Amino acid sequence: MQGCTKTRTQRSPMRLLLPSIGILVASALLATQALRTTSVEAGTARKMDIAALVDASDIAFQGTVLTKHARLGANKLIETEYVFKVEKTFWGEELKSRSVRIPGGVLPDGRGLILAGMPTLAEREEVVLFLSKSSGGGLRMPIGLAQGKFAVERLENGATRLVRDSSQLQLANPLTGKLEDAPARSVHGYAQVTGEILAAVAARKARNQASGK
Repeated sequence: MQGCTKTRTQRSPMRLLLPSIGILVASALLATQALRTTSVEAGTARKMDIAALVDASDIAFQGTVLTKHARLGANKLIETEYVFKVEKTFWGEELKSRSVRIPGGVLPDGRGLILAGMPTLAEREEVVLFLSKSSGGGLRMPIGLAQGKFAVERLENGATRLVRDSSQLQLANPLTGKLEDAPARSVHGYAQVTGEILAAVAARKARNQASGK
């Protein structure tokens, strides 16, 4: 992140428990006022398994980041627009490419916004993403913050695996209500996870059909 001065606020770390985009926008505006780049130490989200991620998603897909462009959006909120080449759509309209706008990012002049617990996306990175409905301003959030992104890694031996980075995330256990640190880095079998995704998608479709949706 060249040319960028990283500044931490003096407030206590921001805690995000499945926030609405409206709340996130308000928090981001406060965080970025008079700061070059703001980061917060940890985000909080409800612990979610694959089925929960699928059920909460408006779109879920596997794709490669073709381009990313940070800019000032509505209300001077820093956001980043990502364009993806879509390899596979699990939930939502099937498209060959997608443009997605997510809060946060770093502008060319060095101003930036780093949101607690949010996953990062790099150009040419292949990922599996679970995303929320778009807000009135067109922004989407990864479901469960960093839980909503898996990086696709293709190994020299031809195998494929999924890697999730949750180093800036704490999880609220829905059974105990207690907070626990998420694994900084976890590795998952590609076939196993995509199989769970497809099973969860089938179950969601069956429920929608039963309820007439």
